Amino acid sequence: MDEMSISQQQNVEFVGQVPTTKHDEYTQTPNSFFNSEIEECVVENRDDNNVHQLNGNDDIFLFHNDHINKLKDHDLHRFSDDDDDVEGNSDVEFDLCNDKFEAERPPNATELSVMLLFVWRQHSMSKAAANDICRILNTLNIPNMPTNFRGVISHVKKNNPTLLHGNHSFICPSCFTKGSNCSKCDVSGCKSASSYVRTPTSVFTFPLVPQIISILEREYLVSSTYVSGQCSDIVNSRRHQEIIMKEKQIHPDRNIITLTLNNDGVLIKRISRSLWITCACINELPRQKRFQINNILILSISTGSEKPKKKEYSIILQDIVIELRFLENVGFDVILPTNDTTNKNKYTHFHAFAISAVSDKPAQSLMLNIKDSTGYFSCGWCCITG
Repeated sequence: MDEMSISQQQNVEFVGQVPTTKHDEYTQTPNSFFNSEIEECVVENRDDNNVHQLNGNDDIFLFHNDHINKLKDHDLHRFSDDDDDVEGNSDVEFDLCNDKFEAERPPNATELSVMLLFVWRQHSMSKAAANDICRILNTLNIPNMPTNFRGVISHVKKNNPTLLHGNHSFICPSCFTKGSNCSKCDVSGCKSASSYVRTPTSVFTFPLVPQIISILEREYLVSSTYVSGQCSDIVNSRRHQEIIMKEKQIHPDRNIITLTLNNDGVLIKRISRSLWITCACINELPRQKRFQINNILILSISTGSEKPKKKEYSIILQDIVIELRFLENVGFDVILPTNDTTNKNKYTHFHAFAISAVSDKPAQSLMLNIKDSTGYFSCGWCCITG
């Protein structure tokens, strides 16, 4: 203890002459003894007194070096023990992770296809880029990965047959019957029995119930607030209120939504094809979300070499009318989005009614089966010759 106190006292006197940072024995580091200011003082002050004083402090350096070496040995021993513990813990965690990984099943082909389809849609990728991704994942031996983008689409369609694609049929241009053959008519004795006289109208009809359910499960509905003499939206109109009240008189507890139909077409000159789409929107959705592309109902899509004839479109309307009647008479069940935890998984039964349609004159003549806009008596409201 006396030797330690003398050493500390000498160290205090030395530090007093040399302007360095003062440390105690528990916070000293090897760099604190070899300060650059000490070396500069030794070079500048070469008199015998300073050199003698530095020589007299050799014991101090030896003492502190021994002390530091002991601390290093102790720390190394302690760190080595900690490392052993860490290695042991890491081995245990690694085993647990392996067990957990082995317990989890790899994603199946449908799940991988859905993930890739979301990436493809989100980043507006080309089909060639999606094929390259499939090729890379197969090179990495990812299990259950489809070989190309066509396989991705087929896996998704196979598990969602009603939502992603509809019923495909062809309308014969000669006898106007609907069939499944793309090269000839299925009716014997028809002019197109051997081959179609012209390119037939190809029609895709889509079921409405799964589309409506998918929209109502993620979107909130607005309530109808009718005020006499004021109309800011279709759900606040007098006609909408009359239809709802008439239906409520027969079925007071019935939940009702209304639809607005639309029909329009375009001629694609580059491929010499005419494209006609019949769609609908849900009037009870907020106006800022009502006409978003992911909230539009697709009823039918028809393609052909020219605009469909009235007889051809009447056949298309037959399937649409069947869907609309089902929505009116039978209805559907849906889980509405809510913040109430008690009613989170509660089903609500709805009925849907088509109460209006929006279309231009050529499309109106197809839907209502009236004269074209260039003919006499072509108005759907009056009897003026025109």
